[in-house]
Order: sequence, then C-alpha cells, then structure tokens
Amino acid sequence: MNLAFKGSILRWGPRLVKLKCSNTTIRKSTADEAQYAVRFGEKGRCITGVQCTTLDAYCAQSKIKRIDVLKIDTEGFDFKVLQGSSVMLQKHAIKFVYFEFNDLQPREGRFGGASMPIDAFLRRHGYRFVASYNDYIATDGEMFSVSLFLLCRLLL
Repeated sequence: MNLAFKGSILRWGPRLVKLKCSNTTIRKSTADEAQYAVRFGEKGRCITGVQCTTLDAYCAQSKIKRIDVLKIDTEGFDFKVLQGSSVMLQKHAIKFVYFEFNDLQPREGRFGGASMPIDAFLRRHGYRFVASYNDYIATDGEMFSVSLFLLCRLLL
C-alpha cells in the first residue's frame, strides 16, 4: 500500500509546527539553516502552522503494523522523522529505510542533510548500508550534492 500524507507532516513529536514558505516554487526546505536553503540563498518569506505527528503515532492510529520501504524526503528533517519512529524501529517493523542526504557529516551552521548520524542511529536498530547514488551535483559556487542512501534491517 502506498501512503501519501496530506494535511500533516511526520516529525519527531506531535505538535503544531511553523513552516516557512516563499513566493517561488523551488522552495526546498522548512528551515532557513537547511543545506539547500543555505547553499541557494532560499529564505522563508512567510510562516504557516501545520499539525504534525510522529510515524509511530500515525502507524498506531492507522493500524499499520509493518512498513516494507520507508522513504523519507523531508528536506533536512529526516533524522527527526526517524527519531519519531522509535517504536516501529524497536519492533523491527520497518524493512528498508531510504533517505536523501547532502553530506556525510553535519556541517557547522547548517541543519540536516548528513548521512552519518542517521546511519549510526539506524545501526543501533540492526540496519546496514545497502546502496547509495547521486541524484545531482551543483558545481557552480560552493559544491552541493543530493544523494540517496538505502539501508536494510538485518535478520528480517
């Protein structure tokens, strides 16, 4: 079953979150310090409130017991989404985790986009690296890449 989330955002805790938006359609992030926003100078011009929940709460409410592939593309908030998935991870209910990253290690003054903290977190839950590939690389000015990372839970 494919799920699309409309009207809510998965994040690390249930609450109302203020999202930043811009007048352009290329706005890639909800945080001014996110990798894309810093690299391309995208600053939020307005703020809107959006109700959020965790993946654990959503799965419990929707009676979802198992996830084959969890694809996360939350523009820097991927690690926070995983932190809100601790029950599903502890139950070994997620087989594959697939997320976007911009760098291996966190970068000073920037939010999200680092793969190593997510890898370390998921290793504690029995996940191991499967594959990675580059989606695109911008080389004009400061180099910026968008890559994807796939991990699989061992002992399925």
